[in-house]
Amino acid sequence: MLQAYSEFMQEYEDLGHMNQANEDASSAEEWYYLPHHAVFKSSSSTTRTCVVSDGSCHSSKGLSLNDTLLVGPTVQQDLYSIVLRFGTYQSALIADIANMYHQMRMHQDDRKLQKIF
Repeated sequence: MLQAYSEFMQEYEDLGHMNQANEDASSAEEWYYLPHHAVFKSSSSTTRTCVVSDGSCHSSKGLSLNDTLLVGPTVQQDLYSIVLRFGTYQSALIADIANMYHQMRMHQDDRKLQKIF
């Protein structure tokens, strides 16, 4: 499991989804270490190891990352409407959305709030 986890984290860095912090944590005025853990799914043929971040974990000050983020509007319809609309067409298009949440960049000033060990 350690080897699979290490390989996943190395791939994460190789793809540019994370980078090593250069500054000393004690020199930053505010920072947050985002807890994470590995999930192993032996039945998966493509992605057996996945690392999941826990944005709801509370810090020593009683706040979590999720508590401090702004919640945007819901942009998709409810699931019932989506399923009903799905059945109205003769064909459907599906896609693999691997790494979907890793396709955005954090502003340099905000990266100190999403550190991991």
